[in-house]
Amino acid sequence: YDNASLELFGRTSPASLSGLNINIPPGQFHSFVLWSPNRKIMYNPGTVEETVYSSNAYIEFYEGVGVQSLFNGDPTTLSRPRILRGELNFDVKFTGEPSAAPSLSLSPSAVPSAIPSQNPTLVPSRQPSLRPSSQPSSSPSAIPSLSPSSQPTGLPSS
Repeated sequence: YDNASLELFGRTSPASLSGLNINIPPGQFHSFVLWSPNRKIMYNPGTVEETVYSSNAYIEFYEGVGVQSLFNGDPTTLSRPRILRGELNFDVKFTGEPSAAPSLSLSPSAVPSAIPSQNPTLVPSRQPSLRPSSQPSSSPSAIPSLSPSSQPTGLPSS
């Protein structure tokens, strides 16, 4: 981006770099150089260069470097770390690809999970299981069964 007519008037008049169309794929980094010969770019002192200063679900904004002379190779002209004092506006492009985060569904999946839920529901199912559990309960039922077993145990009941 090069705009010789762009004027930076300091803290009372924000400037906008319009017309930028830069695609940064997820997981990639992109650096920008903002240069003003009149040194009116506002910044705050940082703490550690290349440290995340601010972030959200879509973007990470890192602390960087301020330069006094444009690309002269002299490390003494670098002011580090620096944080741009400005507003960063961006759009998130929908790619149609699934995100890494799980999504919630209002309907059950067609195939049951091989891993049981860590948060089972408190509401019982309205549909009984096709196969009963293999082990009976260790505590007796408070209500007698309406259908007794077909083979007696041979032991008296208590």
